[in-house]
Amino acid sequence: MKQPFDFDISMSSYITDTLRFYGKKGREYSTPANHNLFNFNPKAEPIVEKAKFHSVVAKLLYLGKRGRPEILLPVQFLCTRVQAPTEVDVKKLERVLGYLEMTKHWTSAFDDSTFMKVETYVDASFAIHSDGKSQSACMVMLGNTLVHEACGKQKIVTKSLTETELVALSD
Repeated sequence: MKQPFDFDISMSSYITDTLRFYGKKGREYSTPANHNLFNFNPKAEPIVEKAKFHSVVAKLLYLGKRGRPEILLPVQFLCTRVQAPTEVDVKKLERVLGYLEMTKHWTSAFDDSTFMKVETYVDASFAIHSDGKSQSACMVMLGNTLVHEACGKQKIVTKSLTETELVALSD
């Protein structure tokens, strides 16, 4: 008789270590980002602790790719800011960390009961970056299990929402 291999993956220990590495306890948030994620002031002064900002963003990118895909969008935006992060970027980073503090015991579930069904979801947001480029996201489900996720800035400038969606689908 075949044994099911339902199991959960938890990244709570890694999240706790990342929060400890950052060192500053902030408030908890119910979402990893808010409506002003892509807004930034190019004339704002960069912060002094650039290396620590970069290290925490890299840790969060690893976490997003390995078990917490819901943080990929804000983390990938923060990746674009590691060369000259500002106080506003630090606040965005602290929001992601506050979200993780609140949800650190969440797990990713693997369920083999419906592996016969493959679904792919693709979405895009038109011209949301300051250079006019769009954002794409994709997730692939095998039954009830998320097996792949991707999120990133599109490499070309598109002229319409329809073209943005087609580029996302093509990618």
